[in-house]
Amino acid sequence: MTEFTLKITQMDRLAEVEGKSDVVVRAHWAYIGTSGDKSGAFGGSTDFPLNADAPFTPYESLTEADVAKWVTDSWTVTLRQSYESYINHQIGVVSEPPPWTAPDPVGPVDPQP
Repeated sequence: MTEFTLKITQMDRLAEVEGKSDVVVRAHWAYIGTSGDKSGAFGGSTDFPLNADAPFTPYESLTEADVAKWVTDSWTVTLRQSYESYINHQIGVVSEPPPWTAPDPVGPVDPQP
């Protein structure tokens, strides 16, 4: 079974909006799935519409959990399933080197052109 975690990697903010300072308008994130010793990830960003009637949390008081909830609350069930399917596919893919020795793609370099 895959365990999923959302990590906020960056936030974009406006200096001032309607008298409120440091208003977060976008979060960049990585949705990470782990199954045993394998993992996969999907990255994206979510914009937050400006809403004067919404509760406001000062930037310095925000936690990653707060912002992660804003992000996941914006996802539909279908979108979440799509992300998780993509990540599970990454986890299931086995990457290995080819079973032969590949030739040097550059070859020997002549020191005297």
